[in-house]
Amino acid sequence: MKKSTRGILKLPRTFIKALTDFKYYKTLDKLSRGQAILYIVIISFLLSIIAVIPSAIAVNRSMKEFQQMYTDFAPDFVIDEGILSLPEPGPTFMIDDPGKAFVVVFDDTDSLTEVNFRDYESVLLLDSDSAFLRSPMGNQDVPYITIFPGGIDKAGFSTYLNLVKLTNIVFIVFYIITFILFNMLGVFF
Repeated sequence: MKKSTRGILKLPRTFIKALTDFKYYKTLDKLSRGQAILYIVIISFLLSIIAVIPSAIAVNRSMKEFQQMYTDFAPDFVIDEGILSLPEPGPTFMIDDPGKAFVVVFDDTDSLTEVNFRDYESVLLLDSDSAFLRSPMGNQDVPYITIFPGGIDKAGFSTYLNLVKLTNIVFIVFYIITFILFNMLGVFF
């Protein structure tokens, strides 16, 4: 068996030993610079995977739930030239469960305002000309014309929801690379 193969096979044992026995770092200190850098990169990669997997699973699970609710309960809306049109005028609640902290409402009559949703932690109110989002991080009111300059409908918006899954994957890769780079920077200092 090659020496490099034996080294790769020893990695899990080395990783566990380094996490549980601080005296083991004297052994790691005797490694060459290249081996030490490789070890830091591998340790950073493993730790970043451990840190990011639970949040990635949670985002994926919540997106599946939201997509299912969107498919089942969202009205057949059309946003054209920055104006929302619904098949039947008036507020339509997509998500309005008393136990949930989140509500999504389509309202082309502008009869509802932020005040109507004081009991909810997060609100997405799609009124006649803008999307209002209230979250723990703050409030945003964005006109449709800036989000969808060409217009959109229910089926078209469903493709945007698929982009969130892609964004989640990009975030995971970005997080892992950043985690490794900052760990390397920390080690060098």
